[in-house]
Amino acid sequence: MDEVLKLFATSFISLFSIVDPFCAAPIFVSVTSSDTREKKNRQALFASIYMFFILVVFLLAGSFILNFFGISIEGIKIAGGLMMMNAAKGMLDVKKKLSAVEQIESIEKDDVAFSPIAMPLLSGPGAIAVVLSMSARSKEPLHYLALFLSILVVAILSYVILRLSSRIVNLMGATLINALTKMMGFIVLCIGVQFILDGLISIYALKLAVIK
Repeated sequence: MDEVLKLFATSFISLFSIVDPFCAAPIFVSVTSSDTREKKNRQALFASIYMFFILVVFLLAGSFILNFFGISIEGIKIAGGLMMMNAAKGMLDVKKKLSAVEQIESIEKDDVAFSPIAMPLLSGPGAIAVVLSMSARSKEPLHYLALFLSILVVAILSYVILRLSSRIVNLMGATLINALTKMMGFIVLCIGVQFILDGLISIYALKLAVIK
């Protein structure tokens, strides 16, 4: 049970940090500026639902994807770590998740729940890499349950933050949001480095076992 709780905590912290709904809040406010409150709430709800299902699909299909492409667990750990480090760099540099062109297109769209909010803003490559890396470490049904619950909790928190995005942006301001994003970026960077180290250690252990 301790292992399951540890997996839940690790996956939740990793996912929440890389999804970073606080960073998504100002963008959500911008692309839904002309919508009514009811429509904004509906967009926030569906964006969170879409994000949840996208990540759950990769969680359930993780083993199939790895087997189909012949990717080892060690390989996905290292690749996932590199993806997380790249995402962390963008967070530490406070790099915008959407380009100027994408943001203009989003403002003109009637429905932004799936694109760009759910994907790539919330469930981007970094979040998918975390889910695949965590699923590769899962050996029992309880492990998958822990990952499922972590995705669910992150989705619920993302909905709450997006729903309250206008208040959050006004209350926190750009400076505090950027500082929070950088702090989460550092956490993501540390987790990414740990993923790579775990992958390298596993490869080293396998080589030692073969030699013996």
